[in-house]
Amino acid sequence: MFSFLKDTDEIPQNNPKLKAHAVKVFKMVVKEALLRTVKEAMGTKWSEEMNGAWEEAYDQLATAIKDEMRAETQAAALKSS
Repeated sequence: MFSFLKDTDEIPQNNPKLKAHAVKVFKMVVKEALLRTVKEAMGTKWSEEMNGAWEEAYDQLATAIKDEMRAETQAAALKSS
C-alpha cells in the first residue's frame, strides 16, 4: 500500500511522501463526511446540483484556509529572521 516506505529505516512521521498522502486522505475523509451529513439532513431535497455546489464550497474553503496558514507561516518566518 505504501510502496515508498519499502526498504527504508526512516521514521514514518518524518517521511514527506507519507505526510502528503495522509493530508490527502484526511481531506477526502472530511469532505466526504461533510457531504454525507448535509445529504442526510436535506433528505429528498438533495440533488446532484446541490452536491456540486457543496463540493465547490468545501474546496474553496479548504483553499482559503491553506492560503491563510501559508501566509501566517511565511510572516512568522520573516519576523523571526
